[in-house]
Amino acid sequence: MKHQAGIPRQAGAVMVIGLVFLLVLTLLGVAALGGNSLEEHMAGNTRDVNLALQAAEAALRDGEADVQTNLSPEAAFSATCAGGLCATRADSTPWWQASPTWRSYGSATGAPALPGITNPPRYIIEQPSALPTQSLAIGAKPSATGWGYRITAMGLGNRGETRVVLQSVYVMR
Repeated sequence: MKHQAGIPRQAGAVMVIGLVFLLVLTLLGVAALGGNSLEEHMAGNTRDVNLALQAAEAALRDGEADVQTNLSPEAAFSATCAGGLCATRADSTPWWQASPTWRSYGSATGAPALPGITNPPRYIIEQPSALPTQSLAIGAKPSATGWGYRITAMGLGNRGETRVVLQSVYVMR
């Protein structure tokens, strides 16, 4: 091309600056997309843990209702934890880590299935221990006798690896 008088010659600097600008915008867009994806993943995990916690709470209450309506200290508590009724273990491994046979939520109480949960919660009941007849506080009246059942409940989220384990001691007087 011939250069005409009075018209400045272009060397393509605007094109290079435009391409650099587009590259910076692309990098910013990719970074924002990665951050949004991470936040969505974190929110999903939080929801799954919350779902597992609510399922474990429901199973714990169901286990307490099972003790209240169906069990007595003379019930058939097994050394193999058959039917989710577990005798006292000889070693120190907790029953819930020893893979016992669990009681399914609602199986003994008739509680309706929980909506929105793919894995139903479950629980085990450990052999009752007699409560002491003497109080541990100095000067206090002795407490009433009774039986303490340890209930361990496990709730699972929609993903199988999300687990929440809760325990309570339910006292029958």
